Amino acid sequence: MGELCISIQQNKLSRWQQAFPDGALIEAVSQLVDAVDGADGDGTIWLHADGFSHQQVIQCLEQLRQMRPTCRPIVISCVPDAARAMLFFQHGAMGYCHAMATPEMFHQVALVVRNGGLWLGQDMMSRLAGVFGNMENTAQPSLLEKLSNREQQVAMLVATGASNKEIAHTLEITERTVKAHMGSILEKLALRDRLQLALLITPQKN
Repeated sequence: MGELCISIQQNKLSRWQQAFPDGALIEAVSQLVDAVDGADGDGTIWLHADGFSHQQVIQCLEQLRQMRPTCRPIVISCVPDAARAMLFFQHGAMGYCHAMATPEMFHQVALVVRNGGLWLGQDMMSRLAGVFGNMENTAQPSLLEKLSNREQQVAMLVATGASNKEIAHTLEITERTVKAHMGSILEKLALRDRLQLALLITPQKN
């Protein structure tokens, strides 16, 4: 399956190109329609944020969501930023990582996202937790008490960035059961998505 990356600073994508030598690069959001039509609608599509305004990245994410609802966008940047990461996730991104990551790391990111996981990485997760510093750790235990033991196990694995497939393997249950637990967890905790759950559970460092 070919990979697609939208970038206007392709000279900064040497490692991405090493990871995906058959990947396609386009330079402008206006080229998106033709490029995506030729790509796997269920695959990962990378957005290189450098050189684009955050509004342009958001616009691209919204176009992807409308045109290919099942695709999994991953935003990459040479200067990762926690606040912008949160904004991108709110608009449909499934991953966020450094544009100068190793080729091996790019493969790992793609695998996790394709399998239904959320990719942040430990460093970015810590930064995001800092952005939401008003979430008190003392409230977490009482919130988690609303969950069954199995739901707590699933929630803790989600906080590590594990995909549904990985959670199912770890707990020796089916992916369908994992999805059912996730639905129940989000409903009980009044959360919108996996990112909010991960941020709620991830310990914050003062």
